[in-house]
Amino acid sequence: MRLISRLGLLTLVGILILSLWSMVVWPSLAHGYAQILISVLQPLMTNGTELRLEANAINVYDSHGTAIVRKNLSSLNEFGLLLALFLAAPIMPFLQRTRRLLVALGIQTLLHILEIALLIWIAYEFYFGINRHSFAYWLLNLLMAGNLIFPILIWALLTWRSWLPTPQPIRRPTKEAHL
Repeated sequence: MRLISRLGLLTLVGILILSLWSMVVWPSLAHGYAQILISVLQPLMTNGTELRLEANAINVYDSHGTAIVRKNLSSLNEFGLLLALFLAAPIMPFLQRTRRLLVALGIQTLLHILEIALLIWIAYEFYFGINRHSFAYWLLNLLMAGNLIFPILIWALLTWRSWLPTPQPIRRPTKEAHL
């Protein structure tokens, strides 16, 4: 009974965190996060391609100033889900939970960088009329479809051991037990 009430409380707190994150925290952090993504990706751009943060999107411009692709900032909001999931993880020390959450946030950020890089690559393939069914196109669709699945997979991979029962130490008989 106590476990059910604790899970119910964690679920309620997780939903509250997810709601607050989406409505309050993410809108104030989104532009700073987008600037970080742009600063990482801009040195990789070639042929005068430029990334710009405009309104609530990252826009990619070619060397002629033509916008070729747009990535909305609202589609980069999986961090609240990761936070709620790590809060709901079973018994795990706070420091260990925090370290794993930071690793998960790093992995999710790398997935965002990969997604935007692939989006630019695909945009150029469409722009120049190159193969529309390349590996990059398939991979981009996988990343975009997995926007809400990948945080759950990351969380499951980083916390799976905490779901298992802890092994009990083997008791060895003492000398007194044989007497």
